[in-house]
Amino acid sequence: MKNRSLLTFVLWAVIAILMFKACSPDSAQPGESIGQPSQENFSMDAVSGYPIVLENEFLRTEWSATGASCGKVSLKQYADMRPVDSANIPEADWLVLMDSARVRGKVPNNPKDARHFHYRTRDAFALKDKSGEPIEAKDWNLVSNSRSELVFEIQTDSGYLLRKSLRLMPGSYHIDASIDAIPQTQDAAGDTVSLRLSTGGSILRERDQFYPNPYSGAALRDNGVLDKLDIYHPSGGLPASRSRAASFNGDIPFIVEGSKYFLNAIHAIGRDFRGATSEALHDDELFLEELKSSDSHVVARAENSDSWQRTSIAGAFSMRMGRVDEVSTREFQWYLGPKDRNFLTETQFGEMAELPGMADFDNSFFYRMFGTGFIAPAILWLVEFFQSIVGNWGFAIILMTLLVRGLLFPINRTSQVKMAGYQAKMAKIKPKIDALNAKFGKDPQRKQQETMKLYKEHKVSPPIGGCLPMLLQFPVFIGLFAALRSSILLRQRPFMGWVQDLSRPDAMVDFGGPIADYPIISGITTFNLLPIVMVILWVLHQKSMPKSTDPQQAQMQKMMAFMPVLFGVMLYNYAAGLSLYMITSSLVGIFESKVIKKRWPVPTADGAKGK
Repeated sequence: MKNRSLLTFVLWAVIAILMFKACSPDSAQPGESIGQPSQENFSMDAVSGYPIVLENEFLRTEWSATGASCGKVSLKQYADMRPVDSANIPEADWLVLMDSARVRGKVPNNPKDARHFHYRTRDAFALKDKSGEPIEAKDWNLVSNSRSELVFEIQTDSGYLLRKSLRLMPGSYHIDASIDAIPQTQDAAGDTVSLRLSTGGSILRERDQFYPNPYSGAALRDNGVLDKLDIYHPSGGLPASRSRAASFNGDIPFIVEGSKYFLNAIHAIGRDFRGATSEALHDDELFLEELKSSDSHVVARAENSDSWQRTSIAGAFSMRMGRVDEVSTREFQWYLGPKDRNFLTETQFGEMAELPGMADFDNSFFYRMFGTGFIAPAILWLVEFFQSIVGNWGFAIILMTLLVRGLLFPINRTSQVKMAGYQAKMAKIKPKIDALNAKFGKDPQRKQQETMKLYKEHKVSPPIGGCLPMLLQFPVFIGLFAALRSSILLRQRPFMGWVQDLSRPDAMVDFGGPIADYPIISGITTFNLLPIVMVILWVLHQKSMPKSTDPQQAQMQKMMAFMPVLFGVMLYNYAAGLSLYMITSSLVGIFESKVIKKRWPVPTADGAKGK
C-alpha cells in the first residue's frame, strides 16, 4: 500500500506539471528555424472592399479582385458566444470565422518608414510570388462569377497567364480550387513558376488560457508517410526584429491556421507543398492611432491586443510550364469550418482528416505517453453516443463516467482482494519483522537478507497489478482533459441550471472582470461552483478510504490530501464538463466505499471478510 500511495502521488504530481506545460507552448517549437520573412510592400493600396460572394448553406466567403483573395468568411451554422438550439441562425448572428478588414496597420506616408507594428492582416487564399510578395500589382479579371464558382485571371509581366478557379459545392465546408499557369510567349514556355498560397492570418481567436490560439502549422512527411504536425505559436509581445517566422522544410501535404474550434487549412492535392513559412503578424489600427510615445508603449499595449497574436502560413509550390498556351495545373482543397471529424472525413479529404487529432491529441509527448490520440476520440464517441440517447451532453458525460467506472470495477475488485490478502499476511508476520529489525538494526544488509527469507517462507509478495485500476484511470482523465480542451462537440452545449456551456467554466456568478490584480486570482472573473464541489468530493473520497497504521504510509496519505486542492486551483477556470466527470467519479468512489464494500466485504487471505 505504501508503494501504491507513493506511485499515486508521483503520477498526479507529474501529470500536474505536464498539464501546465501542455497548456503553455513555446512561441517557437523545436525543429523550426526562426528567420526573417519578406517585408510587405506598402506602396500598394490595401483592399477597400470584398464585393464578390461565393456561398452555400454552410459558408459565405467574400472576395476582392485585387489579389483574387478572400477577406471575410462567415459560418452560417454557428453563432459567436451564445448557445444555439436551432440551425436557423439569422445572418446578423453568423459566426465570422475570418475577417481581414477588422484590423489593419496604419501605414506611414513614406513606405520606407514601415516597421514591424505597421504590418496589416493578409487576405486569405492569396497567391504570392517566390519572394513572398502578393501577386496584386493590378486587379485580376473576374472571368466567371456565380454563387458557387469564381474564376480569376491575371496576365503577368513574365509572359504567362495565371488563372485561379474556385468551386463551392452544396453541403460542404471546403472550396475546391485550381491554379493554372499558361505561357503566352515563347520566352515563358518551359519556365517554372514558383508560388506560395497563404492562409491569411485573420482567423477568429478564442480566449482560453488552456488553449493558446491561433496557431499555424505544417504537416510533415517522414519517408513518404504522414508523420506529425509542426505547430508555431506566435508570442504576444513585440519581437526584437521586424517580425518572426518559422520555416518548415520538406514535403508538406497541408498547412493550417487554426483556433480552438475552427480550421483554415489548405490541402495540396496530388503533389505536396515544398516547404512553408509561418509569420507572426503585428497590426492594430485602433491603438496605433493613439500611439504617441516610444516603442516601449507598443510593447505594453501588445499583450492586450488580439492582433499581436495572429499568425499566417504560406505553402510553397511550383509549376513547370510547357509549350505556348499549354495549361499547367495544381489543385487544392481549402477547408474553412469546425474541427469536427463528422465534416473533415477521410473519404473527402484523405490525409487531412487526421488534422484534428494531430493538432490536439498527438502534438506532445505528454499526450502520446497516455495514448490520448486513441482515448480522446473514443471518449468523444461515447459521449456523442449517450447524447443521442438522452439528449443532454451533461448527462452524456455522467453516463460515460459511470460506464468507465463500471468497466474498471472488476479489475479494481480483484486488486482490492489481492491487496487485502497481502495485508493480512503482513499482519501475521509483523511480530517476526519487528524482531528482525531489533536484532539486525545495525546491519541493514543482513536485515534485508533475513527479511526476504521470511517473506519467501510465508509466501509474501506484493500483488502484481495492484496499481492497475489507478493506472487505467489516468489515461481516461487525460483523454477527457484533452477532449474538452478542444472538441467543438461541447461548444455552447448546456447541462442544466446555470451551466449553459460545458466547454467553459460554469460561471454561476460573473464578476465582470478580475476580482483583484494579483497573481493567480487575477484570472478569476467568475464564481465557478463545480470545481469547488469537485475538490470537496475528492477530499471526502480520500477520507472514505481505510486509514493506514504504517506511519510512512499515513504521511503519504496526508501528502495526497493536497492533490485535490492543487488540481482545484489549476482547473478552476477549466471546462465544466471535466468538473462534471470528476464529481461523478468521486461520488461513485464514495458510494463504493460506503455501500458496496459494506454489503460485499473484501475477503482476506485466510478466508475472513473485512473492509
